Amino acid sequence: MSFAAADVIISPKLYHYSGIALAALTPACLAAPSVVSPPLEVGLAVAAPLHAWVGLNYIISDYVPLAARGAVRLGTLGITGVSIVGLAKLAVNGPGIVNTAKMLWKSKSK
Repeated sequence: MSFAAADVIISPKLYHYSGIALAALTPACLAAPSVVSPPLEVGLAVAAPLHAWVGLNYIISDYVPLAARGAVRLGTLGITGVSIVGLAKLAVNGPGIVNTAKMLWKSKSK
């Protein structure tokens, strides 16, 4: 089975399930106390990049020339892997994904 054929088989289900996970995990992470939040945020750290990766594969299928698709898909897979690792590290060892996003709207103390 080629890389492109594997994408056609798993992409719709993966896209659907990761979308459901994002719809459930995002408000749960916002509402959860800090003790429960890290495991939920790890789920968010996996679901968000996977959802984006599948969506990008659809875009690649539509707009990237056939000769370059393999390389572009491999590049997006690498970026997805790095994103998962970085977001998981932020969720487990850092302030968390949600707290990091909240910092964007906090004013700096003087």
